[in-house]
Amino acid sequence: DETIVSVAAKSPSNIPRFRYVGPALHKGSSTVLLGDAIHTVKPYFGLGVNSALEDVLALRAALDEHPTDRAAALFAYTNTRAEEAEALVRISRALDRPGFLGFVTFILPIIMDGIFQNLAPQWFELNTIALLQRDGISFAEVGRIKRRDRLLQIVLLVFGAATVSTLSNAFLSATANIVAADRTSDTSTLGV
Repeated sequence: DETIVSVAAKSPSNIPRFRYVGPALHKGSSTVLLGDAIHTVKPYFGLGVNSALEDVLALRAALDEHPTDRAAALFAYTNTRAEEAEALVRISRALDRPGFLGFVTFILPIIMDGIFQNLAPQWFELNTIALLQRDGISFAEVGRIKRRDRLLQIVLLVFGAATVSTLSNAFLSATANIVAADRTSDTSTLGV
């Protein structure tokens, strides 16, 4: 069939860029945006439909809270969902960068999260993907938790590197002093 041949001949397309259209998720008192219209995300994390349903619930709650003032209801909806939508897109972007940047923003943090969470579970949370699957935690909260974890991880890594550097310098200095002392004692015993 001609259609199948033309589709097969097309070059592969990339997943669309993830975007956030806020800060306002409504226009006046008659138009509101929901789901992918305000936050496009990775399709294979299953977050798009779930977050769209959360948008619908937030809109319903806002309309229930302001039954006679649609403009106030849509403003309340924006206030409720804008931060979440932005956080969801930010997380999705971080998990989808190509090449080395993708390694630094996605793979390396998952590895670091696993190591630090196993070493000190009282201080470090699970990785981003595991947190996204946890009930009762918002996308904005996941972002705050992971920023806190990254900061603490960096502080500990810098402190650890500085400690290793200081101890290495002290060890090399002590070794050099011992070698110098041995050479001095060797030359003094030979009468040189």
